[in-house]
Amino acid sequence: DRVSTQSTWEAIPRHEITLDATLPPAGSMRTPDVLAVMSAVLGRLAEARTAKCRESSSSPFWTPRPSVSFSAYLDHIGRALRPEVEILLAAFVYLDRLANLEPDWITPWTLHKLFLAALSLANKMYLDRPPSNRFLARVGGVSPSVLAKMELTFAKTIGFDLLINYSLLQTYVSLMNEACAALTSRLGSSLPSSTSEPRVIACTV
Repeated sequence: DRVSTQSTWEAIPRHEITLDATLPPAGSMRTPDVLAVMSAVLGRLAEARTAKCRESSSSPFWTPRPSVSFSAYLDHIGRALRPEVEILLAAFVYLDRLANLEPDWITPWTLHKLFLAALSLANKMYLDRPPSNRFLARVGGVSPSVLAKMELTFAKTIGFDLLINYSLLQTYVSLMNEACAALTSRLGSSLPSSTSEPRVIACTV
């Protein structure tokens, strides 16, 4: 049986998609805070699939032995790309949509590639000049051809549902603001600084 994909975000309504390709402002949230919350939420969801997915997986995003943890991977992506908070939230919406359609794909061995594909799609939807696939693939630890295949598979799986209703994303903004505030209150200065120098390091998934 499939496990429930409901989590902290279970109260988020599913709105009809409009042709509004703009994103609401994310307020005072910082990229490292948002990445930390995403790591916690997605990691918890993935762990629920661990017992049933140890042997093999039909997911095209499967990686038998990721070279880094998902948390470290997100930190690496954040430092190398410095993605805007709004883009990260759009990627999270895509991941939420996929989790509701294919919950078995969300595992500790697929999160790295799923996140990379979602981020790439969000970049292309909402940035005038998104990073090239070659650069993003290098940062993400895959080949450009693999990244292109992952993007297509991800987009097909969610029915090419890439436009996001403004009010829906605003709901994510509100929830993420609350989660970031709670995280900052609990961890304080232990969170990484968003002003750290960007760097591209070897990272294979």
